Amino acid sequence: SVRMNIPFTIIRKREYSLPGEVSVQQTTGYSKSTLFINGIKEGEKIVIVDDVLSTGGTLKAVLASLREMRVEVKAVMIAINKGEALEEIQKTFNVPVTAIADITVVNGRVHIKSCKTG
Repeated sequence: SVRMNIPFTIIRKREYSLPGEVSVQQTTGYSKSTLFINGIKEGEKIVIVDDVLSTGGTLKAVLASLREMRVEVKAVMIAINKGEALEEIQKTFNVPVTAIADITVVNGRVHIKSCKTG
């Protein structure tokens, strides 16, 4: 982002009380919490980059909030997909979701189902 002079923002777990801050209630299979969106305005076109997609609870909550904010999400890029939420999110929010690696965890061991190489 910095090298290409493309603006970015981080959706955080901490409130900053900035003008236009939007709070997002999210529930995953593991926790419940509040996230805070700053620096994104109506009409903007964005790409979401996230590390892990598991239950999809966080991503669904963020996408729903961005939709309410009238922000156009062009794509979602995930480093590791370890759940079954990817296709549901694509259908529900009509946004392409791409994962670099698809994994499963069986008996505490990680199994790579697929991995994109470049």
